[in-house]
Amino acid sequence: MADILFNLNGSTTPMLGGAVELDQTRVHQQVALDAVGGLVYTTQVIANGVTLPDEDEPPATGVRDSRGDLAINRVTLDGEVTGVMYARGFDHGAGLAVENAAGAAYLWLAYDAVMQPIGTNAHGRRLVRMPFEDGAIVDVGAPGLDVYTPVEPVETVRGVTASLDAEHSRMAIAVNTGSGVRYRIYELEDFRAKDFSAPVYEFARPSFPALQSWTLYGRYIYQTHGTGYGDGNPEPPEGNGDAYFTVIDIRNGAVQQRVHNLHALTLDAREPESISVWAPDGAPQLVFGFATGGIGARRMNLYSVSSSVDPDVTLTASAVTSPEPGIELSVALADTTGIQSWTIHRTVAGMDQLILSGETLPTGSTWLDPAPPACVPVTYRLVVQRTSGVSEVSTSNRVTYTPEGGCGGGGGGPVGDQDNILGCASEYRAVIHWRGGGRQYLALERISAVEWGRTINDISEASVTVAVADAGPEYCEALGRVEPWVHELTIYRDGDLVWQGPVVRPRFRRDAVVIGAQDVTGWFDHVVNTFRVTYTSSTADARGRMRAPITYIAENHIRLNLAESSLSDPPDWCGILPYLVRRDTGLPRIKVEKDGSSNRSVWTEYLGDILREWTKRGLTWTTVGRSLLLRGRPTSDTRATATLTLDHISGDVEVIKDGLSGAAYAFATSQQGQDISDGKTLGTGRTRTTYGRLDTLVRLQEEDAADADLREAARDDLAGRYPVPTAINVPANAQLTPDAPVTIRQLVPGERLDVFAHNLCLPLRQGFAISDVDVTWQRGGERVQVGLIPLGDVDEELST
Repeated sequence: MADILFNLNGSTTPMLGGAVELDQTRVHQQVALDAVGGLVYTTQVIANGVTLPDEDEPPATGVRDSRGDLAINRVTLDGEVTGVMYARGFDHGAGLAVENAAGAAYLWLAYDAVMQPIGTNAHGRRLVRMPFEDGAIVDVGAPGLDVYTPVEPVETVRGVTASLDAEHSRMAIAVNTGSGVRYRIYELEDFRAKDFSAPVYEFARPSFPALQSWTLYGRYIYQTHGTGYGDGNPEPPEGNGDAYFTVIDIRNGAVQQRVHNLHALTLDAREPESISVWAPDGAPQLVFGFATGGIGARRMNLYSVSSSVDPDVTLTASAVTSPEPGIELSVALADTTGIQSWTIHRTVAGMDQLILSGETLPTGSTWLDPAPPACVPVTYRLVVQRTSGVSEVSTSNRVTYTPEGGCGGGGGGPVGDQDNILGCASEYRAVIHWRGGGRQYLALERISAVEWGRTINDISEASVTVAVADAGPEYCEALGRVEPWVHELTIYRDGDLVWQGPVVRPRFRRDAVVIGAQDVTGWFDHVVNTFRVTYTSSTADARGRMRAPITYIAENHIRLNLAESSLSDPPDWCGILPYLVRRDTGLPRIKVEKDGSSNRSVWTEYLGDILREWTKRGLTWTTVGRSLLLRGRPTSDTRATATLTLDHISGDVEVIKDGLSGAAYAFATSQQGQDISDGKTLGTGRTRTTYGRLDTLVRLQEEDAADADLREAARDDLAGRYPVPTAINVPANAQLTPDAPVTIRQLVPGERLDVFAHNLCLPLRQGFAISDVDVTWQRGGERVQVGLIPLGDVDEELST
């Protein structure tokens, strides 16, 4: 089977000479193209007020939709409508296929809809194959129709649509029986014989908003999504529309691509409607359409995409012990031309780590991950970026590396250092990548010092010092071309990627160059929000906004600003979105709103400051490598990543009962500025405690906050304050000892770390949350420091 994958970001060609006025004044629903006849067929629901030749008067308003009355147009490639036939009681028209048999066009349509209440669209429960006949009016049950019933009993079917892939002799259906939509792909010969017992593939349709129509070609189903321009879906310059393509691999039901459709942004109304594939002269083209024009004067605009790639790429992983221990990665690639760059990522416990990258990738090549985590399952992901703009992705099999000595007490360390202890780094490497972290620009040599960190709810920083006193002119010149925000700094500790982010301040001295960088969230302090903060409804709007866990809200707003703003060109220019990791466990669905009294204003603020504000609503975020982890605060119910004693911290340590951070009662208020009349305040916590009255106050930058929102914010602010928290102060000259029973991989801000201390006047046995990790390395050795804050437990007995 030809394995064609269309380049949905590639150039498009307008079809039919521009906008086409069809038989009806309503939007078109789906198109099908007859390559033999050189004709286009498209469906519309018959408009209200239209009387067909065999009708005495038009049905009441809304009946055409509720009954499923269709007009099927025949259109030439010049945009001329040369025929139309009508089908009553069939469907809403989202499914359509055409088949040329002996020069005659036969249509596949959904058929036999059940009349719905006015205001609800009807959907066919069976399929029908019938010839196109200009002027014909066909009703359900008409003699001579070739009817197909792929799902029985038919009473369980809420809707079925079909797509014919004639080139590969397959028929696909999407069927809804009330428990979600499933795709089934059949051999065309079996389907014609009405043998529906053994589909070649069957899987649940992945859920994405505003699906309009779909088509099958080769190994992929292509879906088009979106709504027309409007208040919730602004046109440029405020937005770029919500039109998307989704590509699904029928072999496993996995989403191959999710592409923002940025074609024809200047069209009026621009509602995505149709998608199909045809092969004029044997060259396949993907055709997609928008409905344009005002209500009552809709037009059809079609565009074609012909460029494609062969996505046959396979990555296989296997554990090896010789000649070197590690994970061997084997690449099989059908087409080695047109590769711009490639990357291989290691995925452990949902976290992505970039381990290999390059610009050429021979088929049959093998690579070694010399430092995989031991005794835990790992997968690898190969991303091939083509010069055409297409990205191809292959995920390896899951593999577990077991060291020679076995896993013992739990392993989890890198190969060659299997003890579950911090240890000392034997080597640091640093590389300058182009923005996105996948394409190498320069491997740094003569490194004399490295500093990097991780932090909670803020941007971490890193620097690498390179000695250049005796460096050659070419190397020195290459360093001089390192540009802020164009290049990124990547740091490897014993082969493990521990830090990556954009270069922000390279400094040049006579004897050294210091490359200063921020982690990938540094972009957020240079991106101004351009989307309304209106997460208030129970279901998602066209922008994905709805009541949800704060982690979802944060992820969605990051996506809107990085990928859907017209200012973000190309979308996700900084390469962050594939590395977002969200954990919603234990977080409530909340409302977040700041859109002014008109409910239409945009909160003009840096994206980074918005995320910091949302920490008041329970959000915790940190960056590890290139991955951005969004989650809630750890509590006493959270499993500890490790347990330390004061013996694992060298240098003096202070244990502090921090009364200044304590509170027994928390207030949350939405009062803003001088005018406090519209604000609300709610409190929660304990009274009559041994501390007396000890309050804390949090201010929400949000309008129309509900009582539940204020209470949740107050609880978040009270977290870890009652009883008065105990803190550990680790002086600047103190550090974790090499035998500390925790690895660098486990030192993630937001994780729980327990500390025991028995040799103080204040015995300590308490859980903490890691707030900061600071690492410095010089030729003399490595120093690792951590910051610890109280866990996020809440003790309350009443709220007001």
